[in-house]
Amino acid sequence: MVVLLAFAIFIAIAISIPLLISSLIRQSVRPMTSVAISNQGSLALVETNGDSSAILETENGMLVNWGDNLITQSADNGTIVITHPETEELIFRGQIYANTTLVLNEATTPRYEVNTLPDEVSLELKHGRMRVTLPQEKEPITYLLDVPQGQIELFGPGQFAVVASEEETQVSVFEGVAKLTSSGSVLDLSRSERAILMEGVAPDGPYATSRNLITNGSFNAGLDHWIAQDWLIELADQPTGETKNETFTGDNSIRFIRNGVGAAETAIRQTIDEDVTDFELLELVMTLRIHGQTLWVCGTVGSECPLMVRLEYEDELGIVRTWEQGFFADGNVSESSPDSCQTCVLPSSRHQRVQPGRVIAEEIDLNEALQGFPPSQIRSISVSSAGHAFDAEVFDIALNARE
Repeated sequence: MVVLLAFAIFIAIAISIPLLISSLIRQSVRPMTSVAISNQGSLALVETNGDSSAILETENGMLVNWGDNLITQSADNGTIVITHPETEELIFRGQIYANTTLVLNEATTPRYEVNTLPDEVSLELKHGRMRVTLPQEKEPITYLLDVPQGQIELFGPGQFAVVASEEETQVSVFEGVAKLTSSGSVLDLSRSERAILMEGVAPDGPYATSRNLITNGSFNAGLDHWIAQDWLIELADQPTGETKNETFTGDNSIRFIRNGVGAAETAIRQTIDEDVTDFELLELVMTLRIHGQTLWVCGTVGSECPLMVRLEYEDELGIVRTWEQGFFADGNVSESSPDSCQTCVLPSSRHQRVQPGRVIAEEIDLNEALQGFPPSQIRSISVSSAGHAFDAEVFDIALNARE
């Protein structure tokens, strides 16, 4: 009996130890790289032990650990970026707006190749507003967002907007799919759909949300539906630039690069031809980055920005107008380098300064920007780059409209 018992114990150990090791290997994960960046004002980073730090607009960002809170006040906004620890590919990007509290619950990737678990990103939006961008997935990724009334699972590639409060949470899907769970009920949302979560009841929806008038605004299909215009070069002996579709970081973008002297300009353009008479909402949303420029601000007459978006439309009288919004990263505004286009006709907006080398999300209310010249028909939209030497890119652009 002793020999048989010893043999049985030996067999159990011989079987269980390899199985335990195999299970540990398959379940082993490691953290992704999570960085919070201030785009305007400052972000408060409150760690799990209660220590707090301020992330300033002039800084390159700060690492965020699991359980940390990101808090914005009324004049602040920022970005949380989650990347793979080895490849540095983008996994998640969330734009955080004013009066928001966001918690990073978890962001993991398998430690070993034999691990069958998917990458997982889990956050909690306690209150406030955020816009989420998910890149095209190369591996299975689970995205979970907890809100006061339930949980939202996101499926990319896609773009989503979430506004949370104690009373209700609004979820809008511009691209991709979202699965909402609340009070034991599940609701699936797809492109151009919206729903409301409230405590103790099933998700309310789907409702129609604003639709994006731009096709392939995330550049997942390169320049499909876009026309790349030829480079215009002032000096014949100077080189042209390059319009590139960047994909190596896992986040698609269109990048404009030029090294030379004398003026140069190029653009990508998409025809829209949509009637927007009396639309309740007309909003331009884009994510951009300016790496550098040699021409200060946007040139001597304000028409050579390293990145500019241009909207061609007809107003209520049928007059064709062009509205432009420029972005720059270097230089000080002065009489010789104005912050608005001096040769453009109304309406126009002042150029916006952005931090060089930083991914920035911009939202522009076109009903306000085009005040006095309301549009009836959107003809086309263009993204251009101009100057002497410059390096700028746009990650996504949307023209959201709602009747």
